[in-house]
Amino acid sequence: PVWNPQFENSVIWNRGGTRRWEGKYQIHGHTHGLALYKDKQGEYGCGIDTSGKGVLTAFLWPEKTFVQLEFV
Repeated sequence: PVWNPQFENSVIWNRGGTRRWEGKYQIHGHTHGLALYKDKQGEYGCGIDTSGKGVLTAFLWPEKTFVQLEFV
């Protein structure tokens, strides 16, 4: 499903200043690249800005999988 209220408060869209936020997974756009954000406690976010390379990136939640499609 496109919308699942179970995950309503578990994902945050962010544009920078990433730091661990307990109970939240941060997804970043406009961060110049594809990246996973981790610390000693584990993964807490990702960056999905690949538009500069002609690629649209999506992040599937809760699977934590990247999906990419080239565009012109």
